[in-house]
Amino acid sequence: MNTVVVTRAAAQAAVLMDAIRERGFRVLPYPTLAIGPAPDQERLAAGLMRLADYRLVVFVSPNAIDGAFAALAQPWPPTVPIAVMGPGSVACLERHGVSSPGYHIVSPSAAPDAGGARFDSESLYEALDIAALGSGPVLFVKGNGGRTWLGDRLRAAGIAVESLQSYTRTLPQPEPAEESALLELIGAGSRAQLVITSTESVGNFLELLHRAGGHSAVRWARSQRLVVPHARIAENATAQGFVDVVLSGPGDAGIASALK
Repeated sequence: MNTVVVTRAAAQAAVLMDAIRERGFRVLPYPTLAIGPAPDQERLAAGLMRLADYRLVVFVSPNAIDGAFAALAQPWPPTVPIAVMGPGSVACLERHGVSSPGYHIVSPSAAPDAGGARFDSESLYEALDIAALGSGPVLFVKGNGGRTWLGDRLRAAGIAVESLQSYTRTLPQPEPAEESALLELIGAGSRAQLVITSTESVGNFLELLHRAGGHSAVRWARSQRLVVPHARIAENATAQGFVDVVLSGPGDAGIASALK
């Protein structure tokens, strides 16, 4: 299984693909998400002008951070705390010049427990000082769709929650060369390892494969070794028929290390 199919959005896949190549694998990119700008840039810019109004700003992903900082007209106010769900978002904030100790950044602990580290809404909720948030408001910066668990939990605690869309996720049109290479792999009956890094991408991958190669392509995918970085993605993949699902460590390094 020397070929690894990477389904991460093209703009965010380079570091991961390099880490995989360094381990001696051939990488075949096949993006299952397209990342675009927020549909209402004026609303985004206006919302970001009000950052000082919020007790906390939650970025749901690195894409949410990139979209917001592209529209941010002034430096991030150091008095406004930020919450993120994982080390990828912490690193993304640092690339935009926002890091501890100059800024207050809340994220789940990166130290894995016996069951492995989890970077999700539930673990972020455990890391928050709910009492310090008072009645809020808390701002969620996000894309279209996505889970509402954390916002619902904060509302249940009497905290006002608002949201602001900073980017858009859509189903991409695969590049002809990438699709051709994948269909050639499938047609030859070759084995491969698949890397999927978001819950949404599981269904998108199967939909794109079905469009390109029909039921046989989908059957092939479900029988390959699938590496995912989060338990929720693993659960989704198993529910959608994947039979060999491997949960990696966190981050790009953790994904690359799980390949064999």
